[in-house]
Amino acid sequence: MSSKRLDSYFLQNTIGVSSTEFFWGLSMPVLVESTFLQVFLRRLGASSFLVGLIPAILFTGLSLFGLFSGYFTSHLPAKRKAVILTHIIGSLPFPVIGAVLLISGFTSITIPLFFCVYGMFSMLLGFMAPLWQNYVVKIFSERNAVKGLSFMWIVQNISKIISSFLIAKAVDHFGIAAGSSGVIFILVGVFCFIGSFMFFITREGEEVNEPVDREKNFFRHLFLSAEQAFSNRNFIFFIISDFETFAILGVVAFYANYAIEFCGIKAAAATGVFVGLYYIGGFTANFLLGTLNILSLKNKYFYTRFFSFSAVLLLVFLQDLTVFLIVSFFLGFSRSNRSLLYPVAIKRIARTKDATNHFALAYIIQLPVSVGLPLLNGRFLDLMSSRGALSYKLLFLLMAVIIVISMIFLIKTRFPEEHRDVR
Repeated sequence: MSSKRLDSYFLQNTIGVSSTEFFWGLSMPVLVESTFLQVFLRRLGASSFLVGLIPAILFTGLSLFGLFSGYFTSHLPAKRKAVILTHIIGSLPFPVIGAVLLISGFTSITIPLFFCVYGMFSMLLGFMAPLWQNYVVKIFSERNAVKGLSFMWIVQNISKIISSFLIAKAVDHFGIAAGSSGVIFILVGVFCFIGSFMFFITREGEEVNEPVDREKNFFRHLFLSAEQAFSNRNFIFFIISDFETFAILGVVAFYANYAIEFCGIKAAAATGVFVGLYYIGGFTANFLLGTLNILSLKNKYFYTRFFSFSAVLLLVFLQDLTVFLIVSFFLGFSRSNRSLLYPVAIKRIARTKDATNHFALAYIIQLPVSVGLPLLNGRFLDLMSSRGALSYKLLFLLMAVIIVISMIFLIKTRFPEEHRDVR
């Protein structure tokens, strides 16, 4: 489809994806990059290793089930119904644990039940994510993709900020209690369920009528997709440069507990205000780098890497509340920039009309780091627990090294220039 035709749907599609992300954004402070879950598990007596399992489980689901997303949907000329269905199903797991907490409270099975529910959510998210990433880029022309997605992420960040401060108020008033936690988990599912239907507003365009063949053998499909991806050196360099994402998640997974246990920060601030500043940083990144569209695609990535590197160093050398708030802002700025640009960068580097398989394979390539790093981080903190705050500082320094390595590979990556149409 021509860029001109896609641009005629720009406002409609921006409203559609932004409406979806508003409702899903209300749930993000609990589902992903969550300080609430860290404190929730600590309240139940979980070790640092178990806390580290949260991002490990998340990225395992994303990596393994993304392959099936590409296989079952990459041949579909019209993907809107598949996007809606996967989002609806993905909204269902968390109300289960919410209902159990309301009925029975905290019990000996609460932690195992939580990880079962989170594992199911991660698998469903894995099927959903590559399809969604391809879809939200596909419905915008290449020249307007960053602008459209910036509005989407701005709206999501606004809803995240609202949700974060409501969580802070709830934790401050009720603590991490079974009843309040149960209500939060149920609301998470309700908001996601409502948001899933907002995709009906979006339009895909004329190309939905084009027939597309699918490779019938799954393993041959996987082989051909991998062959295409691995022949693209820029794609590999870019995926390795994205390891910074998991270094930052390694920091986000533990810095709230570090603040509470060793720096005298209150739990309400760590579960709500930290996350609020994190999303304000994200809002700022989306406005400056998306709406205003300053800097080239590569420079947007490079300079926000500097923000994340600076944030990690601040955690190592300074520990008062003001520093934690600045760190939260910097981390949010960097992570939101990645969320904004990643689908656009993959689609541009892949140079294909449908990049679902590239998104899915990216998760597989990153699997050893995305899953291994959180587990190693949690185990490291458990083994070094006798060192107190020093164990966290050493961990953050290791994450800073990974950020530097990612910047080297980013420099080696060549980002193709924008072009008019993908054939």
